[in-house]
Amino acid sequence: MLGAFVLFFRLGDRDMWTGNESEAAIAGWDMVETGRILVPHFLDQPFVDNRPPGAWWLIAATYKLTGVRNTWTARLPSALAALICILLVYAMGKRAANANAGFLSALILMGMLFFVFTGRMSQQDMLLTLSTTLCL
Repeated sequence: MLGAFVLFFRLGDRDMWTGNESEAAIAGWDMVETGRILVPHFLDQPFVDNRPPGAWWLIAATYKLTGVRNTWTARLPSALAALICILLVYAMGKRAANANAGFLSALILMGMLFFVFTGRMSQQDMLLTLSTTLCL
């Protein structure tokens, strides 16, 4: 519950913080509007990034499922990925030692400001972190 509060409280209140965050939101918006899901366009130019389009697909899916295109829905996939990472770290700590160790591990992860900051942005980074955590 604490992780959900930290990640979702006032998630959409601020504007996009970085250029990468707004590019991801616009790429998802373009996929919904035009149906171009392999190569999104940014200002009618093909937007080819060095990263896989998984985050853009999730942002587009969130736009499509909710019917709303705003900052909150653009950041939702990343925040959910961060929440799943917290739960996975708890499960790994519980499995390695006990429930107290799992809780402390998850609490330490939530105390890492860069983790929380990245989890509250619409970027690919938290999805990569989730993928790495799942592999562990």
